Amino acid sequence: MSSNVQTHLDSGTVVVEFMTPVSTPTVWQALTEPEMVSQWFGTLILRLGLGENTRLDFGDGDFFSITVTRFEPPSELEYTWRFLGIAPQDTITWQLIPQAEGCCVRVCDRQPARSPTAVQETQEGWLDFTERLRSFLATGTPTRYDWRREIDVSIELSCDAEMAWNKLFSPETQSQWLPIKEGIPDVNSFFVLTDGIEPSEIQFTNVVCHPLHQLQCQLTYSNWLPPTDCLLKLTAHNQGTLLSVSHVGWEDICVENEMQFQQRSRFCNFWIAALQKAQQLTHESVM
Repeated sequence: MSSNVQTHLDSGTVVVEFMTPVSTPTVWQALTEPEMVSQWFGTLILRLGLGENTRLDFGDGDFFSITVTRFEPPSELEYTWRFLGIAPQDTITWQLIPQAEGCCVRVCDRQPARSPTAVQETQEGWLDFTERLRSFLATGTPTRYDWRREIDVSIELSCDAEMAWNKLFSPETQSQWLPIKEGIPDVNSFFVLTDGIEPSEIQFTNVVCHPLHQLQCQLTYSNWLPPTDCLLKLTAHNQGTLLSVSHVGWEDICVENEMQFQQRSRFCNFWIAALQKAQQLTHESVM
């Protein structure tokens, strides 16, 4: 049973819907009851309800912080969420439309400033999530994925890209948001990751700068096989700039799945903290 997809590039909106023979009240439970949401989506820290602030946790470092803005069982649910608690805010609206047999499930994800590329990525994400929901409703079998093999995180900065680049990547200020010993792209750039797991000296290598736009590099550690690939990018967003990080290669750093998962999770926390410091640093520069 295929899904119907609508995208609105001018408004950054993605709509996905599918039909299910499952009753509307049962689908509503799958969207709101923690024990059912955990079977296909993620772990809800609190049961959803009007005005509730909760968290949808995927267990690998990824999560959404959620605030419920509409709660009308069993037909409409709306909440705002931020990926990793810091990304631009999306508004998610679920509608359950009763049919002669079962119901139509429709989800709408709105973020007005979303780029065409981000719209495409959001569409692919919702096609995956709704297929997991549809399959879980049909079979009762858990369909949740184990962990995601890449890190992508972003945060809004209240200045233009030139000011953001000069503030974040100048040798004098890099260490204020990245805990590095020498400035990037110095070949000896490294930082010590101390997060209660193990002290790890992480080395920056193969750094390529495109001033005002992006910085590519590899991050490596003595216990990893190949290095991981990292891209820090600045793009225009609303009246300011979006600072984004893509960090991939976790499935290749070793043969043990548990170690891959652990390192991916700890670096997710590392990038959240770094981007929050970057936001504060650039905000202070425009005050």
